[in-house]
Amino acid sequence: MMDARDTTGTAGRRPVAGTRGHGPGNLARLVMVLRICAFSVLALAALFAGGFGWFASTVSHMTTPANPARADAIIVLTGGQSRLDAAMDLLASGKGERLLISGVHPSASRRQLQAATGGDKALFSCCVDIDRAALDTIGNAEESAKWVESHAYGSVILVTNNYHMPRSLLEMGRLLHGAK
Repeated sequence: MMDARDTTGTAGRRPVAGTRGHGPGNLARLVMVLRICAFSVLALAALFAGGFGWFASTVSHMTTPANPARADAIIVLTGGQSRLDAAMDLLASGKGERLLISGVHPSASRRQLQAATGGDKALFSCCVDIDRAALDTIGNAEESAKWVESHAYGSVILVTNNYHMPRSLLEMGRLLHGAK
């Protein structure tokens, strides 16, 4: 006689519940994976917080040079009135031949910029160039590099805020190959 299980073709097969993997071993693996993921997230958060702390500490200790060396030109990245004033003061004191104001809003006129800086009209007219194309730090670096190359400048003074200086120097260094 034949066994009933043999007629259905299931002889020698494992029960379906045993192949699904719902046993205690798989629960332990799931717990281990969740622990690894949680540890990874905490480690990334700690790295981010530490990196931000390092950045904040570095930037807070930056100071404006009291008497910067003379350069061929001055570049100021827009974003604050004090930046424009500092750049105009450098230009007026002979620290550079020309000044590029990079990232000026398209609706701002030369006259408005000159009035905002309170600088000498003759100096502003002769020695200040305005870049309206740059929209961000990378754009500032690209437009500044074009300007430096077109005038064949070998050295520039960069004017921006302390928190913006590391990124600005990185982008400028990447594109200003021949200039210091």
